[in-house]
Amino acid sequence: MVTRRNVSGYPFHRTDSFPSKAGAVDYYKRVVVETPRVSTDQKTPSPVPSIEEYTRWLVETKLFDPVLNPNATRKGP
Repeated sequence: MVTRRNVSGYPFHRTDSFPSKAGAVDYYKRVVVETPRVSTDQKTPSPVPSIEEYTRWLVETKLFDPVLNPNATRKGP
């Protein structure tokens, strides 16, 4: 899995390997809720939402997520 970072002083991306797809999905679900948002001034939401709350937010706002909301219309490139 390749993750992109938006933090100065750190590499722009990093690569993590997992023994299974399930392991990668578990990791993704742990870290995706901490993703900074434009609506929170580029900061992690406080308090950090649960994965259920985050998924509900994605669905309500119709934001595409390949794991949590893959049926939303993908925008952009």
